[in-house]
Amino acid sequence: MVYPSDLSTTISKLNNYSRSSVKIQNETSGDVSDGNQIKFRLPSNSLIDLSSFCVHAKMTTAQTGALNGANDVGYYPCRDLNIIRRLTIEMSNNNICTIDNYDRIRSMMLDYSMNEANKKYNLFGNANPNALVDSTGALKGLNAGANAGFDYDIILDRFISFLSGAPSIIDTSVTGELMITIDLVPAAECLFKKQTTIADCNNAPSYVLSKIYGTITKISINDGYYHTAIQSALAQGLPFKFKFPYYETAVSKDGPMTMSMRTDCQSDSIDMAFFSFCHSSANSKQTVTKTVNRYLEGTNSHMYLQRSIEDVTALLWNVNGMNIPAYSMDKGAIYNCLLNDLGCHLDRDGGIHDLVTKNAYAWAKYFGMATLSLHHPSGDGSLISGLSSEGTPVQISVDCQSTNASGNNWIGVLTVQSTRVVEVYAGRNV
Repeated sequence: MVYPSDLSTTISKLNNYSRSSVKIQNETSGDVSDGNQIKFRLPSNSLIDLSSFCVHAKMTTAQTGALNGANDVGYYPCRDLNIIRRLTIEMSNNNICTIDNYDRIRSMMLDYSMNEANKKYNLFGNANPNALVDSTGALKGLNAGANAGFDYDIILDRFISFLSGAPSIIDTSVTGELMITIDLVPAAECLFKKQTTIADCNNAPSYVLSKIYGTITKISINDGYYHTAIQSALAQGLPFKFKFPYYETAVSKDGPMTMSMRTDCQSDSIDMAFFSFCHSSANSKQTVTKTVNRYLEGTNSHMYLQRSIEDVTALLWNVNGMNIPAYSMDKGAIYNCLLNDLGCHLDRDGGIHDLVTKNAYAWAKYFGMATLSLHHPSGDGSLISGLSSEGTPVQISVDCQSTNASGNNWIGVLTVQSTRVVEVYAGRNV
């Protein structure tokens, strides 16, 4: 017989346990400009909590260089985490994962997240830039004139993929050295400006990160059993296992929203597929003659992050020749499927990002995304339940029909999420 936890009289106690945050220096010394890399070597021979990893830096962006100094404003980053273009993890000199298009995937995941930390992120990530202040309390950001230069302290945290894997606490004396490499997005692609006239934008966008360092939580367990049990298991030929979500992205050429895309993937657990359209101008490098990345308050319409299915009239998923579901979906069905696949709901109290729920038009134009779930959603962190390719690549395709009302300036983005498992044997054999 099993009793619920509220009837249990058993109390568990963790003995000789302590935790503390440690500072990690950036391996690329000095200031780092946009488009370059920062690297962190995680503590060796230590028990560390990967989910606690953070990057701290001071970010300074350029002024737009208006001919009329009174109209000068600062370029502004749209969400801190969206300055990460690629995330690479190496374990004992083995490449464990490389996530391209990290910024767009991260933005997509957080817009439909529900936990408290991510709801706070959404509130600040979509705040009005005009309301930001400097250390003296004076307004900064998009203000004109001498106070237009923008700089502030950023924290990059709540990483996806390897750094959100399970278990979150790992022993680097077992896994060997862990190296994290972050490729930064070029400023011309991720910063935006308020000016709408060429005359007010004479300086190309740029940003610089300074005072860069990382932090992570180290844990100590001196109960005389934990480390002994791990070493005993390794000695018996049993591996340390770690699983994490992995993302692969296919991108189409420019075109209308009437489009078909497909990708092949191979994994023991293919969990989800995501599809949307991004504006092609967002991939164009911004120059003094372009003002494509302008900000519209109250929406996700910074073109670099905009995901749209505004013109879509019908969408059909296909996996290895089988339609899933067996019918074409209109925007209403796409939205309902997304809510079910991601475990979201439509209330304002703990539900998805409020801007998504305001009206169907705003969702389709600025946040639109189609999903296909191929796994069993569960709170069990050890469960792997996605579609197995069983050694043969799985072909996932999506077919969209649309009105083409918004022209031919769209890029289809098809992202597949799978589960990867790392096994480490004795001698740090990965």
